[in-house]
Amino acid sequence: MNQLEQPILAHIAQQLGITSEELIKQSLTYYLERKLKEWDIELLKLKNYYDVEDVEEFEKLYETGEIDENTTWKDYQKFYTLTNKEVQVRKILRELIKKF
Repeated sequence: MNQLEQPILAHIAQQLGITSEELIKQSLTYYLERKLKEWDIELLKLKNYYDVEDVEEFEKLYETGEIDENTTWKDYQKFYTLTNKEVQVRKILRELIKKF
């Protein structure tokens, strides 16, 4: 955090009656939980559309020839990326809770 951000953060925290550390924790937690909800919605759409629960089931659709890789590759990449981001962010949230 740079020198310009510290006074702003301290001022906001004071106005809210909490510490700067608590403001950071709550802000990060809110942001990360909001991102998880956005990703969950996107994943749910893909899960419903392809009738899969995880990346492995998606890959099996390719293996069995049920879907064409050329026309669904972007969806697979999105599914894979969102799944990995979700795992990483959940881990970060657990660490954030332990740290504060």
